[in-house]
Amino acid sequence: VDPFVLFLQTIPYRFFPLMMVVCVFLVVVGQRDIGPMASSEKASCELGAIREVKESNIGDYSLDTIGKEEDSPAGEDKATVDLGPMQPSPNTPRRWYNAAIPFGLVIILTFTGMYLSGYFAIKGMDDPPKETITNIFTYANSLNALIWASLAGCVVTLILAMAQKILTLVECMDSWVAGTKDVLEPTIILILAWALGSVVADIQTGRFLAQAIGGGLPPHYLPVLTMVVAYVMSYATGTSFGAMGILFPLVVPTACQLTQDDNIRMQAVAAILGGCVFGNIASPIADTTILTSIAADCDIQEHVKTTTPYTMLVAILSLLLGPLFVGGFGLNIAVALLLCILIMALVIVGFGESGLGDVTA
Repeated sequence: VDPFVLFLQTIPYRFFPLMMVVCVFLVVVGQRDIGPMASSEKASCELGAIREVKESNIGDYSLDTIGKEEDSPAGEDKATVDLGPMQPSPNTPRRWYNAAIPFGLVIILTFTGMYLSGYFAIKGMDDPPKETITNIFTYANSLNALIWASLAGCVVTLILAMAQKILTLVECMDSWVAGTKDVLEPTIILILAWALGSVVADIQTGRFLAQAIGGGLPPHYLPVLTMVVAYVMSYATGTSFGAMGILFPLVVPTACQLTQDDNIRMQAVAAILGGCVFGNIASPIADTTILTSIAADCDIQEHVKTTTPYTMLVAILSLLLGPLFVGGFGLNIAVALLLCILIMALVIVGFGESGLGDVTA
């Protein structure tokens, strides 16, 4: 099976990320919170912590400094405080299109580049396949498309910042270098994960695991075990890509050895892709968790404590109604997704509290 086609086929079976998006939608629309989040919401409202903040809430100048401006030495300008290259000045104008235009351009150019590279790749073949969307994206060079699209996004971002006189060229370059440093660590993790994957493949760990568990594990329960391991590993490492890099060379050969059922193999791959996202949301050491806490000016421990009930609710439902019921008992995927949404809605409505409504009423 072509990897790109397999990737697309796994999308409906990636229960955790799909249901996490639905959970956020239900909470926003229903205006109801559960567990520690409801308590924190009420406490924030009662203490008057929800108020319009005109200054930056990132870095040294945060919510803790609001109301303390009069304590600053006379003549000290808050805008001159060095917040670092990755943190905007309190006087920086917030304009939505400064983010929407570069991100939109990256998305458009990525898919355009993939389409064109796949189209011309098929045209250059001696025995070309039919020019369908699937075949075009199958033979596309996604790496080149991503590189050129990212470069275009960076250039457009620099132009926008300098044209509006938000940043100078030197400040743009400083921010670009600082951003590159931020992605250096996960890049090293990915390289090490790929190296580990090559070692695992060379010593045939997948074959060994298949032989070790082949007599005791029914093949249709492999996606369940895979998803549990993905939860644990991604939570412990705080990285979804790193966990995927470790699990793919272990699980895929094992699935191929255990069964000839392509559906079970596909569900095992989906369990990796969906389950490893758990760590990015739930782990306190995940970079996404840390960045979310900084952006929201919230303590990391408080952020993890208030979001854990939602994450665990989605994780448990995804495991039970996903790999267990669909893979183990043959439940229809559409029915399983609808059941998952219905149960989440009932839990949020039944156990949720409207903290904002109590205060603003």
